[in-house]
Amino acid sequence: MAALPTPDQITALAPDAASLKAGRDLAAPRKWTLLGADADALWGLAQGSGKEPYQTRVALDGLSTKCSCPSRKFPCKHALGLLFIAATTPAALTDKNRPAWLVEWLEGRAERQEKSKERAEQKATGAATPVDEAAKAKRQEKRAGRVDDGVALLSQWLADLARRGLADSGLNAHAAWDDIIRRMVDAQATGLARRLRYAAETARGGAGWEAGLAEHLGRLHLLLVAYAKREACDEDLRIELEQQVGWTLPQEQVLAGTPVQDTWFVAARTVREEDRLVVSNTWLRGSTSGRWAQLVRTSPLVQPAVDTWPPGRSLTGELCFYPGVEPLRALWRSDPQANPAQKESPGEESIEGLLVRYASGLALNPWRTRVPVLISARLGVLRGGGAALLDACGDALPLSADEDTRDLLLAITGGHAASMSVLWDGEALDPLAVADGDEWVPLTRQNLER
Repeated sequence: MAALPTPDQITALAPDAASLKAGRDLAAPRKWTLLGADADALWGLAQGSGKEPYQTRVALDGLSTKCSCPSRKFPCKHALGLLFIAATTPAALTDKNRPAWLVEWLEGRAERQEKSKERAEQKATGAATPVDEAAKAKRQEKRAGRVDDGVALLSQWLADLARRGLADSGLNAHAAWDDIIRRMVDAQATGLARRLRYAAETARGGAGWEAGLAEHLGRLHLLLVAYAKREACDEDLRIELEQQVGWTLPQEQVLAGTPVQDTWFVAARTVREEDRLVVSNTWLRGSTSGRWAQLVRTSPLVQPAVDTWPPGRSLTGELCFYPGVEPLRALWRSDPQANPAQKESPGEESIEGLLVRYASGLALNPWRTRVPVLISARLGVLRGGGAALLDACGDALPLSADEDTRDLLLAITGGHAASMSVLWDGEALDPLAVADGDEWVPLTRQNLER
């Protein structure tokens, strides 16, 4: 059998604390009617609330999973339970005959991987059809025209909205946004479509949504104006504007840049569904350089993939950053070396330091509105009510978290100061993970459409 995952690796795969707890509860062979394994896969039948047991599958190369349960979390609690059984009581995996539903999944997966490998090899060796530079330039010009048309259309849409005002435009309805979002996708301006989705979520929020929406739309208008004048900007700002609108850079171009060697602390991970893709964001902090890095992985909804490093782990390796203003997104130049879990997070900030860093970054790049931070803080309450995080100096910022997350945070910290990773968006702190002794517990939930 191939090397089985460790409990740390399984913990890293958990989409949230609730799934992790449920997965550990299912790590009991008596809760399964079938448990099997071979050199390539794990499989099992978990008895749920329905008549038929859930068919759970795990491919050991990459720890991809699939389950017939209705959960839209990846991996689901059944897959986590099966993985924990493999890591802790592998002798329970007694079945050696692959069921038909496992064979069908593995064969389809292998076929997709082979096609992907062939495309990669053709690209690497130049075996594919030689690039017609003239045709390539024509395609680029055609796309640029589509994007410019999309920018012009969105600019007019925003102007019309400004004339009507926010109060009477019905912006809290899906229909108010669906058409303009679809037209941005058609124009290949995916960055603009993403910003419109965030604005739509804000419009459908609770009390005070008008102020938040006005801020979203103001930044969007600024982006459109700057993009139209990008050729007059310096190179870093021009590239930043193009990426914000939706242009992508080839990975080869990113990896050709100067790498940053460091020991990188895994601070947190978020998972979100966008355009039928699962987008995994992993936040890293350089122990020596002090730099933050964001690793982004996208995969199909039917076969999601996330990194297998749990929060609290440290990795030694070289990162190459995408160009732009204050680069954040990065790629590994080669596979990093995993180190033992760190007992302390590197470079914790005070709230005052965070606000200074946020203000200076916003002056350079007003479109990057959320910044990661490591902080030692405790739960508190603001004078006007509402949850907050307080640092050692007594400074406080509002906490953006639902009641379940606040209860979990309180249960872990006991009301005392603890190391945690959060995102600050200028309005509130969004908690991502918190230290519990030598372990880090994820506080995020997968944001997937139902």
